[in-house]
This record gives sequence, structure tokens and C-alpha cells, in this order.
Amino acid sequence: MKVKRMLAGIVAMAMTMGMTSAVVLADETANAPEETSIVETAEPKEKETKKPEAKETEKKEEQKPAEVKETEEKKPAVKKEVEPSESEEAPAETKETVSSESEETKAPETKEEEPAESAEIKETEQAETAETEPAATEPSESEETEPAASDKDEDKADEGEAAEAEEAKVPVESDKKAAKNEAIPGCSLTYAFNESTKTLTISGKGTMSDLGYTSYPWYSVKDQIEKVVISSGVTSIGNYAFYEYKNLQSVTISKGVTRIGKHAFRTCTGLLSISLPDGVKTVEESAFRDCTGLTKAVLPKGVKIDQEVFWNCYNLESLTLNNVAEIGFRAFRDCTGLKTVSIPGTVQVIGEEAFFNCCRVRTVKIGNGVQTISKNAFRNCHCLNSVNIPGSVTFIGETAFQSCTVLGSISIPGSVNTIGNSAFIDCTYLDSITLGYGIETIGDSAFQGLGYLTAISIPGSVKNIGNYAFAYCRRLNKIDLGNGVEKIGNNAFFVNDVLKSVVIPETVTALGTSAFGNCPVLANVSLSQELKAIIDLEAVFPNCASFHEEGITILKDSIFKATGKTATVKVKKVKKKAQTLAASSLYTLTPKTGVMFEKASGKANFTVNKTNGSITIKKKTKKGTYKISVKVKSTGNAEYKASDWKTVTVTIKIK
Repeated sequence: MKVKRMLAGIVAMAMTMGMTSAVVLADETANAPEETSIVETAEPKEKETKKPEAKETEKKEEQKPAEVKETEEKKPAVKKEVEPSESEEAPAETKETVSSESEETKAPETKEEEPAESAEIKETEQAETAETEPAATEPSESEETEPAASDKDEDKADEGEAAEAEEAKVPVESDKKAAKNEAIPGCSLTYAFNESTKTLTISGKGTMSDLGYTSYPWYSVKDQIEKVVISSGVTSIGNYAFYEYKNLQSVTISKGVTRIGKHAFRTCTGLLSISLPDGVKTVEESAFRDCTGLTKAVLPKGVKIDQEVFWNCYNLESLTLNNVAEIGFRAFRDCTGLKTVSIPGTVQVIGEEAFFNCCRVRTVKIGNGVQTISKNAFRNCHCLNSVNIPGSVTFIGETAFQSCTVLGSISIPGSVNTIGNSAFIDCTYLDSITLGYGIETIGDSAFQGLGYLTAISIPGSVKNIGNYAFAYCRRLNKIDLGNGVEKIGNNAFFVNDVLKSVVIPETVTALGTSAFGNCPVLANVSLSQELKAIIDLEAVFPNCASFHEEGITILKDSIFKATGKTATVKVKKVKKKAQTLAASSLYTLTPKTGVMFEKASGKANFTVNKTNGSITIKKKTKKGTYKISVKVKSTGNAEYKASDWKTVTVTIKIK
């Protein structure tokens, strides 16, 4: 019985501590290597039979009488770590029995029925093992499929933790769409993108950082953004902030923004309209360039429109410039959808190429206050047929109106000092030009190639007529050069098919090469003796088949005479409206044509017309006799030189 109990303890320990520990204990107990093999081979057999054995054991336990159970309960339990004495050895008979069992385990096909005694030993061992080490017994089939309550709780806890981890990784659908404020690097502003409304909102106070094209934190969702809202408190929009956001359709900018940075909305091809609030001071370079879907733009007063801001917005049809301060270089170039442009007087400079290639523009209204029309400002506006130039303009840049092919007439006030080179070149249908007294320089090729121009009167204030200024104006049959012109450049009137005569005033001191070249029907030329003496007639008039030296008329000294008259007007008429008195009632002139007038002194209520000498009386001027001093001067003609200024006194009585 002692041996049986010892073996039962070893088997129990093997099941609890694992096979390796069991092997060591068996080795130390029996000092026989064969027993190690016995334990190793016994395990598979136990696995095969343990479930039915466990059931049988349970049944037997139930069938045992109470006395037997009490006896077994009193038996001391075998400890896991108890080591048998070295002096004790298993009897040979037991070794042989166990060895035969091992052989049967290794060769199940030759297995024979176990003797009753062996079965009894096994049952006893299993019963004792169940009492001494209940935790080591493997669960039954029902226990395997149904885990213990504590295990279930642990599994549920694990599952709950896993679910929470998953929820942390994957946001709920509503959280995805919720807008969350996040910081914009380099400034105090924040942004939030609402996925459901596809709206990006910029909030906070202060300026937006100028970051790189791809450095703005909302760049990753740029193709989803359809609306941008700049909230109150934001004072600027950074460079490249929304560059190439092609799905952007709407921008709302609150008051307080003073600056829109470079390329801020460039190539936002889905943007349809833009209205900037009052307070915006600067719209920087290319801010809305290439916004090809843009049809309407409203700009506030005082704003400076920098270079190329709306370049190539070719669908822009409606443009409102509310007292803007400046229109920069190429600001509206290639806006081919524009038809009307109205520039307020608050603009001092219309920048170079500002409306270049706006080929559908028909009307340009320039407000009084504009001072400079720069180079190429309206070049290639092929449909332009009406433009006014106010008295505030002092400079018209080169090629400013080049190739405005349907422009029919232009009036340039005397406030303009210089008409730039090629300013109106190739305005093919321009047939009427009025040049105000005060203009001093007509640039090279300024009016070249005007195929329908038939007459031109150049005021005496002009000192210099540039090279090719009126070249290829083939239908120009009347040229009136004012007394005061000093230089006529090379080829100035080159190629003219109809010009028959010309008077060159005595003030001219230089005639350029081919100034009147290729004018085949030009026959009569009047000029001063002094000028004739210094020019080469053949160089100045080449290929003029009808011209001969005999056709030259030397100008005589002026015989101009002028005296003032007395005119009367009824006060009733003056009370109702302003009254204008004709020159014939005010002066006696000989000759009557080619005369210039200028007010010398007199009441402010009286205005003298410099061209025809008429005097206008302001409405509601009181009764009385008024004296006005007027300077008069003959500009000369084909026979006589221009006269010096003379002063006459005109008397006007209001009764």
C-alpha cells in the first residue's frame, strides 16, 4: 500500500507541476532511469482515459459509504514538494507491473485487457489524487465548454477594455463631422473644419501666419472645403492660405480684416463671387489670380489693389470699385468677361497692363482725380468704343490704348503733359482726335496707323512731335500745326496719300528726316525763311512727287490786329441761366481765323473760351458794367507768321 500511495503522489505532482518536475521526483525516489520513461509514457494514456475515469471516480465517490469517506478524509494529504527517502526503493514486482503498462501505452494495437488488480490500483490512485490535489484535475466536457464565473467576468472585462480601445481609435460618426478648434502655427488664431457643412472657420484675434503652400494645417482637407468663414477679430489672411482650393465656392470675410496676402485665393476655380468689407487696405499680389469661375467682385473704398490680383479671371463680368486707392500692375489683365469699367477718382494711378487684353470691354469711365494712365493700361481692348479722359490726368503712358481697334474718338485735355510713345497706335477706326491746349509732348508713334483720321489740330503748347507720331495716317488731308511747335521728328507724317498742303509755323526750328516723306500729292508748303535755310528739302520731303521748291511759300510777318467791343445782356436772362456771348460781339479781329484767346483779368463770374474767344456769364450775376481783359494772338496761316500776344478790353453791361 505504501508503494501505491507513493506512485499516486508522483502522478498527482506530475499533473500539477508538469512532466519535467515529475520526472525529477521519480528519479530521486527510485534511483532507476526506467521510471523516468514510465512517467513520460504514462501521460498520454492518462489523457486518453482521464475523462471517463473521472466520471467513474465521481460515481464511486457517490456510492462509497460514509464510513469509508470519513476514513479517506482522515488520510494525510501528499504535499507537492515531498521527496521520498533515498533508502526506499520500489519493489521489483511493482516495477515490472508499471513497465508492462508502459509497453501497453506505447503499443496500443497489441494492448490486452488489464487485470482486475491493476484496475483497482488505478482507481485507488485516482481517488487519492482527487482528494489530495483537486485543482490538478482537468475539467470535464461540461466544464470545458462552460468556463467558470470568474473566468467569464475576466473575459468580459477584457472585451470591455478592447471595445473602449477601439472606440478611442475610431471616432463616432457624429464626432467626425463636429468642428474642433485647433491652433494655427505661428499665430494666435484657430481653425475648425466642419465635415458635414464642408466649412472651414478661422477664429481668434490677430493676424494669420504666412505659411508655405502646403504648411497650413487644413491643407489635407483642401479638396473637401467648399466654404471659408473669416470670423470677426481676424485681421489678415496669410500668403497662399487657400491657394488652389478648386472646390471652394464661397468666402465670407468679416470686418476687421485689413490685408489679404499674396496668392491667398489663387486658382480657386470654383469661387463664384467675392465681396470685401470696408477696412481692407491691401489685396496683395495674385490674391485672386486664375479664379476662372469668378463672375462678380466688389472692392471697398480705400483698398490698394496690388499687382496681378485678378489676372486671368476671364469670367469676371461685374466689377465694382468703390473709391479704391490704387489699381496695380496687371490687376485685371485678361479679364475677358468685363464689358464696363468704371474707375473712381480716388484712384491716382491706373497701373501698367491693368486692363490689358480685356477684349470685351466697351466702355471705360475714368473719374476726375485719376492722374496717370500707365503703359499698356487698356491695350488690346478690341471692343472699346468709348473712353473719357478727365482734366485731372497729366500723363498717358506708352501703348496705353494700343490696338483699341474700334475706338472712334478721343478727347485729350490740356492737363495732359505727355502722350506716351505708341499710346494710340493701331487704333484703326479712330477718326476724331481733340488735343487740348497744354499738351507739350506727342510721343513716338503716338497716333501711328490711324487709317480713318482725316484732320488733326495740334495746339501751340506742343513743343515736340515725335518720330512716326502720325505715320501711315493715309487719309489725313488737313494738318494744323500750332504756333509754338519747335520740333517735328523723323517720319512724323510719313506715308500720306491725300495731304496736299501744310503750313509749318515759324516757331519750328527742326524738321526730321522724311518728316513728310511719301506724301505723293503734297505740293504746297509754307514755312519761314529761317527754317528753309537750315533744312535739306529732299531729305524732309522724299518721294513727294508733286512737291517742288517753287511750291514753297515763305511766311510773311504777321498783320494781325485786334480790338475789344462793348456787349450788353439783360439781367432777366442772367437770372434764369448762364449766358454766353459770341466772339463777334466782343472783338474786332483781322484775320478772324487762327486766333487764340486767354483771360488776363476780370471777375470770376466771367469765363473766356481759349479756342473761340466767347465769354460765359455765370447765372445770377448782378446788374452792372464789367470790364474783362483778354489776351489774343494769331497762330498764323499759309501766308503770315504768328503774331505776338496782344491785350484787349471787353466791356459787358448787365441791365
